[in-house]
Amino acid sequence: MAGGRKMSRKFNRRDFLKSSAAMTGSLLFPLNAAALPGPGGDEKRDTGVEHIPSMCLNCTTSCGILVRVKNGRAVKIDGNPLDPNVRGTVCAKGQAALNQLYDPDRITCPLKRVGKRGEHKWKRISWDEALGEIAGRLIRLKEAGKEEEFVFHHGRSKLGSLKKRFCRAYGTPNDLNHTSICSNNLRRGLNSLWGKGIDFDSSDFANTKYILNFGSNFFECHQGGHYISKRAMEGIIENEAKLVTFDIRLSNTAAKSDEWHPLFPGSDGAIALAMGNTILSEGLHDEQFIETWTTTTVEELKAAYRDFTPEWAAKISDVPAADIRRLAKEFAAAAPRCIAFLNRGAHAHSNGFYTARAVYTLNALTGNIGMPGGFQYSIKGKHKEWGIRLNEPQPFPRKPKKKSKVAFPPEYPYSWVKKVGGNNFLYWKNAREKVSVYMGYCIDAAYTWPEGPTITKEVFLDEDIIPFHVAIDAFYSEQTALADIILPDGTFLEKYDHDQWDAYDYVPYVGLRQPVVKPLGEARDVRDILHELAHRIGHGMEKYFPWKDTEAYMKEVFANIPPDEKGVGGFERMKRDGVYVQEDFPANIHPAYRGKKGYEFFKWELPPEKIKDTFSETITLKNGKKVEVLKRKGKKGIAGVIRNGKAYHGFHRMKTGLFEIYQEDIVKAGENARNLDGSKLDGIYSALPTYYPIPGHQEVRVDDEKFILTTFKVNVHTQSRTANQKWLSEIWHYNPMWINREAGKRLRLREGDEVIVTTWRHPYRAFGDKAIPADGSRVGDLRVRVHLTDAIHPKVIAISNHCGHWEYGRTATAMAGKGDIPYRNFTFAKPDRDVDENIWWSEAKGGNGAGYAPNSIMQINPDPVSGQQGWFDNIATIRKV
Repeated sequence: MAGGRKMSRKFNRRDFLKSSAAMTGSLLFPLNAAALPGPGGDEKRDTGVEHIPSMCLNCTTSCGILVRVKNGRAVKIDGNPLDPNVRGTVCAKGQAALNQLYDPDRITCPLKRVGKRGEHKWKRISWDEALGEIAGRLIRLKEAGKEEEFVFHHGRSKLGSLKKRFCRAYGTPNDLNHTSICSNNLRRGLNSLWGKGIDFDSSDFANTKYILNFGSNFFECHQGGHYISKRAMEGIIENEAKLVTFDIRLSNTAAKSDEWHPLFPGSDGAIALAMGNTILSEGLHDEQFIETWTTTTVEELKAAYRDFTPEWAAKISDVPAADIRRLAKEFAAAAPRCIAFLNRGAHAHSNGFYTARAVYTLNALTGNIGMPGGFQYSIKGKHKEWGIRLNEPQPFPRKPKKKSKVAFPPEYPYSWVKKVGGNNFLYWKNAREKVSVYMGYCIDAAYTWPEGPTITKEVFLDEDIIPFHVAIDAFYSEQTALADIILPDGTFLEKYDHDQWDAYDYVPYVGLRQPVVKPLGEARDVRDILHELAHRIGHGMEKYFPWKDTEAYMKEVFANIPPDEKGVGGFERMKRDGVYVQEDFPANIHPAYRGKKGYEFFKWELPPEKIKDTFSETITLKNGKKVEVLKRKGKKGIAGVIRNGKAYHGFHRMKTGLFEIYQEDIVKAGENARNLDGSKLDGIYSALPTYYPIPGHQEVRVDDEKFILTTFKVNVHTQSRTANQKWLSEIWHYNPMWINREAGKRLRLREGDEVIVTTWRHPYRAFGDKAIPADGSRVGDLRVRVHLTDAIHPKVIAISNHCGHWEYGRTATAMAGKGDIPYRNFTFAKPDRDVDENIWWSEAKGGNGAGYAPNSIMQINPDPVSGQQGWFDNIATIRKV
């Protein structure tokens, strides 16, 4: 197909973006820092109004906020000007969190099922009865020595170490998360290069000259997208940075790019490898960086990349070879002020792990790692090496001796601590392990998970598979509706967390999420729930929860926050300000680092005090490269790395102290990968970046009747969790299927036609987990309306997620009127006139209704190395209704 779409410089794009930024700034980010009162202060116009700092959790970005509270009611949310990432701004989702807090359909008292699961028959019970029954079951399980049959499964949790503390104290290995549903390919790809705990980059977008964007819609929705979008706009306007986007769809970010290249799904890694081929073959690489600071050599890389030519990638991606070669040269010419990065559009495929490694490696090839305007090290303020030491109350329980082949399936030894959440319900259905008590917190797998309304729901409804299901949630979600007992959680505006996002601009900080109002009805902070359960269960659990209440716990966590000039420190300072910023970084680590900011951290020479009591050790990699590292007796990890006779900080989270383009632990994981029966598992475990095709996609390319179904996110919603917020659902409640206009013409479709989308399992699985079905069978059907557009690849159909709820309250389900809803008698709220009378998009009022839930027909499809769900690989056919 044709090459990328380019905006003409004659269009005066910079001036347009400047004016756009000025206009949209008042719409999306309504108040700047200068206009806001300080945390805890009042403005004259806000008589009687408190401004309480906290941290937003209406998406994953965790922006600092100020909540205006009047007469005990939260009335407005602004950005916290003390938060160094957010700089006093807040987006639409942040402001709409008030809808979440005051949702009239919230659950605000404990409920117990009195009918069959899924019948929506409940009775109100006391907290004492609810916690007593749960604790009783867990006590009996523990006394029987079957702790591993207790599963704690959380979704978007900010519990941090507390969930680990609770599960370890009980003795279960089944502390399950949702990371493999979300971003495990990106995280594992990045920390395979930089080290454990480096989950995201915090690149220097404000000072860059060139951005290669693979599948990220950061101007609209991206983990940390609020921070990136602000800084990227600065780079585009002030530095005339070029933005190039590869995406199957003309997203808002693609629309603001200099070039948009619509590529075939799952081919991002091929393009990145072909760019690497060009950079290496034409001598555009940074030889000094590669030879000194990576685990490979130029010679080895040239050999590894030799066959990944632009012509090879063009056949796979539909992006012309000439464009791939040209963009690679432009990117290298901008070095070191250039950035290559990615997000879900590129990594949420079943080949996404190696895609992440290929994209990130472009930064190493050009030597931009840690450089001004380049690809930056991700730091979090709470990481001890950056100087902000949060306390972990002691004692802390040890890792349980019990094992789990659901939490740590032998098929995925490289999934690491992120686990393989997308497969859990399939494993339980297949009786891989027994579950006696399932406790879900802030999770809606019945709606969100692949094949959620079928396999996940089926598992929950079968009491032989899950005999007892506890839901800790503030809302009656699709999963909560299938519980036996519901414990009403507080919203993030009613509870505590310690939190922060990766620090941009090398300004480490930590934040406090705190209650701005009292919990409504009988709702409780989940931290208080787990604390009381631990004490009720006993059997030694209680000693790991020695604090009186959650506030006492937080006081201990923040005890080391230093006092300010007024003498206010610790928890009181955090309550007042909402954030603590380590402003003297990196001099706080050592005076010798003063003035370095954070750039080129790996080249910081170690001062004598940091070399004291170390010994050197030479590591010989299997590719023959030798590396000398510094270690301390009895300590894990390294203290530094020796390069050219000097001791440096290095990439200190890696065993070699280097950027590990050559990663032999991946090969080692492949050697240890096993089928459930213990036999050797076939797979592709390459120490260097590579590419493999997605099963069945080649057949789609040549079949006019087949497409690839993908999803996308929009700027006013967050996965499954915001559709109950009326301000947001008024903006986005209708999610038709995008299809290319020419493809629609071939299928004789018109705008607004109804079609049935049918998805099909991959016809085969070349390697990996044998439990995953791959037989070409039908997955499911979805009836949806059509939107014809030129802004999508001709072989792709796309439906946004967020919509199509069948539970989660009247706003999310577009239910007009007061409604005969099963939990209405168990909420705190008086009738809400706006919700009762004004769901104007409901079908009863002539609207389009609640929209569509595309995840319901998406197959379970894990990346065979990391285990992340490959959301965007679905083979689909369309028939007109």
